[in-house]
Amino acid sequence: MELKRRTTTSSEPVLEDGHLGDFGKRYTLGKQIGKGSQGVVHLCHDRESGACKAVKMLDRRNKTAWATYKREVELSQATTGKNIASVMEEFVDAERCYVIMEKFEGHLRKALKWVAKENGDEAAGLDAYSLSNVVRQVLSAILHLHTCGVVHRDVKAHNLLIDRYDLRDSKCRIVLSDFGLARRLEPGRFLCAQVGTRKYWAPELYEKKYWHVVDVFAVGVLMFLAASNMYPYQVGHADWASYTTFWKVNI
Repeated sequence: MELKRRTTTSSEPVLEDGHLGDFGKRYTLGKQIGKGSQGVVHLCHDRESGACKAVKMLDRRNKTAWATYKREVELSQATTGKNIASVMEEFVDAERCYVIMEKFEGHLRKALKWVAKENGDEAAGLDAYSLSNVVRQVLSAILHLHTCGVVHRDVKAHNLLIDRYDLRDSKCRIVLSDFGLARRLEPGRFLCAQVGTRKYWAPELYEKKYWHVVDVFAVGVLMFLAASNMYPYQVGHADWASYTTFWKVNI
């Protein structure tokens, strides 16, 4: 079996290192810490340095997962920035793709719940100072992507990784991750596929003619969530038609 490696700037049973190809020679696989529609995320440790990192593993035999892997790696490398989750290394064998990334404590949604619990009010949102720090970093990531000609299309709390749960700490770092749905988009052109997370959808997504503005709208939803610990709209509500009409008439 020919394996290749390219270097760039749980509840489930752990796989045996002998079945992990070149990735297994460099890293030991730890517990599962996340799961998506096309892959799983595990902790992993560098055999030489002992450094703890995260690895996203996708099934190479799944055409959709394979395309997602190639797109995510390419766009992540092309949009490297302070608030963008970067790909550190990648490995590919006959069965799987392995994307090595910096290890973070968790995602923003968990952090918001953690802070609310620490404050003794699980229904409360962030204070103004903490909220501004979160939004500033998210907007920095979005601006950087858009400057690079990329639209993310799935900006949400679960795709924003944090290096600590205490969002009240001014040193808390936030990065945007998961470029599986991201696309390059030239000025004046539009996208039409309805993808992403419905709770964050902009009106233009319902109209199937949208551009980078959908990421900005998602940040607005995120701000509402962080400030109130609830979403502005309930997915599945019968009045979605009125929702889009409202934005057409009032904005």
